[in-house]
Amino acid sequence: MRHFFSDNLNMVLRSLLIGLLLGTTQVLQAQCPSLECKGSDISAPLTVAVDGECRAILNVDVLIVDPSTCPVDRTLIVRDPSNNIIVQGINEVVFDATAYIDQTLSYTMTDATALPGSALTCSGFVAIEDNLPPVFDCLGTSIFCTSDTSVASIGQPAVMDNCSNIMSLTYYDIIEEGDCDFPVAYVISRVWTAQDASGNVGTCIQSILVERPDLEELVFPVDVNLDCVDADADPRLSGVPTLEGIPIPDVNFCGVEVTYLDDTTFLCTTIGYQIERIWNI
Repeated sequence: MRHFFSDNLNMVLRSLLIGLLLGTTQVLQAQCPSLECKGSDISAPLTVAVDGECRAILNVDVLIVDPSTCPVDRTLIVRDPSNNIIVQGINEVVFDATAYIDQTLSYTMTDATALPGSALTCSGFVAIEDNLPPVFDCLGTSIFCTSDTSVASIGQPAVMDNCSNIMSLTYYDIIEEGDCDFPVAYVISRVWTAQDASGNVGTCIQSILVERPDLEELVFPVDVNLDCVDADADPRLSGVPTLEGIPIPDVNFCGVEVTYLDDTTFLCTTIGYQIERIWNI
């Protein structure tokens, strides 16, 4: 009787042990039965674009061919072209990619839940790219029509890039004349173009409003007396209307045109004469 009981007990224990082992094996197999990485060929790496802070973000579900085949935590190790470890972590890693733009990096993915020596592993390659253009802070401004319109005087907009220094910064002007009854004489649209080290191009338009003067701000030349011998009444000698001390003909962006008409009256027969110069603005 004892022998029968002992044999039955041993059979039950063996069955439980086998069941437990089989159950454990089934769970482990269901966790990560397959692991296949993208970009396994270095000649066809997976492209990874950096973000606005020049960070590369690698997630295991993006790097694996079919995430459903391994729905568990996975270790990710990223290495540079010299096989030095850049970063490692579980499921996702983030790193500054400034030094790795246009380079191909390698990575290794491993099942982090498997028993030592039994974890599935795959590897692949990623090409780090910067596809974001430089960003401008392009504020407009208003100036008086006699002001200097050069970049040295007005200034250039601030421009920033996520990864590198700006390689080139150029501009050109589009000049439009304002309506006569509008306080703006001209609008200068200064078009800026910036290019970064990856060839990405950003643009902005800096709007410069050139304000028209009031007629009250014009200063007309004072009366002058000329010697009757070889008298020269040329306006360039006798004076022209000015704006802030600048002769009107030399003011390019004020939208002011000046003409004049002379009315000559002889005095004391032919001894002398008076020129009354009428300016039209």
